[in-house]
Amino acid sequence: MSITAEAVYENGTLKFCQALPLAEQERVRVTIESKGDGSNKLQSGLIALRQLCDTEPIHTGGLRFTREELHERGPIGTAC
Repeated sequence: MSITAEAVYENGTLKFCQALPLAEQERVRVTIESKGDGSNKLQSGLIALRQLCDTEPIHTGGLRFTREELHERGPIGTAC
């Protein structure tokens, strides 16, 4: 018999998402395949975005603020 089931690895144990049709103390052989969480796609997307920003920068033609201007703090409670 072959069973395909999803599980989550947590604190050193596998927690299955549903009950398995197995008898108590039944011996089984387990093969684990990672489903992945999309982090590889996210990482490659971020790399592509950084490369695009480097090759095609956005020029707004506006004023460039200095570090001091960007971090200038006005009195507390007043709008900038």
